[in-house]
Amino acid sequence: MDLELLPISPTWLLLAVLAVLFYLYAVRPLGYFKRRGIPESPIPALPIIGTFYSILFSGFYNTKYTASDMGKVMGLLNGMNPLIMIHDEEMLRDIFVKQFHSFTNRQPAFQILNVKPMTRMVFQLLNEDWKNVRTTISPAFSGSKLKQM
Repeated sequence: MDLELLPISPTWLLLAVLAVLFYLYAVRPLGYFKRRGIPESPIPALPIIGTFYSILFSGFYNTKYTASDMGKVMGLLNGMNPLIMIHDEEMLRDIFVKQFHSFTNRQPAFQILNVKPMTRMVFQLLNEDWKNVRTTISPAFSGSKLKQM
């Protein structure tokens, strides 16, 4: 195929394709929570880095926003990964006690550190490993045991 027959320069065509790909993979995910009807964070999300930049500039213990400002459920973007932050005690109890089997993998596999002893932490485990450890440590966090502490 002769490229001179195209009415548009290949450079402009490549730029148009790159712009569409940038929109699909960097800008469109910013509306993830809006499309699902979940309230978004008051911290505006940026393409590719999401709301993670606020942690970089103000630290993990940011006093600018409190849980009461955010609402009971809120969506954040950690880079390109959607996170749901829940502040409702009843909903948390329901998730952690009654429906824990549905929430095995809390992080994408590429974010998990492959360094011992971090590979055996509850937050790093996946699938059956997580279920086995969760079943083992659950009795340690019963209501009576927590009251004894």
